[in-house]
Amino acid sequence: MKANVIKIYLKLINELNYLLHKNNNLCNLLVREVRNEKLGFER
Repeated sequence: MKANVIKIYLKLINELNYLLHKNNNLCNLLVREVRNEKLGFER
């Protein structure tokens, strides 16, 4: 019983990490795009 619960928790943690990582990558891309736009305007 306990082992199953731990497995489920690990699975959830992996899912969360994956989603956070994906969101982080999207945020980084957006920030980069915004910075590029700003650099473009300054030129």
